[in-house]
Amino acid sequence: MIRELVVGSCIFLLVAYTVLTKALPVIIYHGLGDNCCNEDIVRFIDKLGLSNQTTIVSLMIGKDPQDDLFKSYFDDCNRQVSHVCRLLRGRAELRDGFHAIGLSQGGLFLRAVQQRCGHEIKMRRLITLASPHIGVSSFPGCPEEGASTWCRVAEKMIESAVYSKFVQRRIVPAQYYREPKEYRKYLRSNRFLADLNQEGPRFVEEKAKRYKENLGKLEKFVLFRFANDTVLTPPSSAWFGYSDHELGVDLRQKMVQDTLGLDELIAKSKIEFLLVPGDHLQMSNETIREIAGYLV
Repeated sequence: MIRELVVGSCIFLLVAYTVLTKALPVIIYHGLGDNCCNEDIVRFIDKLGLSNQTTIVSLMIGKDPQDDLFKSYFDDCNRQVSHVCRLLRGRAELRDGFHAIGLSQGGLFLRAVQQRCGHEIKMRRLITLASPHIGVSSFPGCPEEGASTWCRVAEKMIESAVYSKFVQRRIVPAQYYREPKEYRKYLRSNRFLADLNQEGPRFVEEKAKRYKENLGKLEKFVLFRFANDTVLTPPSSAWFGYSDHELGVDLRQKMVQDTLGLDELIAKSKIEFLLVPGDHLQMSNETIREIAGYLV
């Protein structure tokens, strides 16, 4: 069963709604170049096998699926995260808690939601799938055939002026673009990822403390990385890592790890780093069953 619940200018798509259930609701946040309601999202929800157990809410940011797709490319990330915080705070069915799944870019946004308003909502478990937690060093790129005009425009703007104020406030993937060779430019210009990870001049002690405390409120933080990921660069960004091309190894960002309290989450067995087969978000039935296991 599928029905729409209109909330202001935003629509929540409620999939497989069951009235008599004690299972926690599940929030899904889609990724770049995607929307809440396409066939891939519906298929993913169906394969989770939770349809008769819980309420699944696929977030729509915008007035319709087309606008939702547009905002995956063109928006202010900070404003989008604040908007989602307001939506989640206002939903009565989420007050006893909920789990969340973020696909690629959506996982980064859900972490931002938890860090910034986790003291006002009750996110219990956060599952991120191939999410750019430490950023990307190259734009994922548009397919050679069938790419949308929006994808092409975003790609050109990132290539030409990724650290300009105009692009940093409007092009979504530019706001988590983090090229190690231009790290100083990134720290000076980035208003989203650098704040989220509390890097360099974006570090504010009081804010860092709140981010760490809110992330620590999670019962479980599960980070899936895909072994053959050709879209997320570097793939280890899914694990808060970065790729040292000269050494050919992945190194964990120690500063970010300490600031966000990841070591404490590891010590308390509240965070899991999982490597699964496949390219970017190419999930086998086994991987989907593994994801579903964290939702019960």
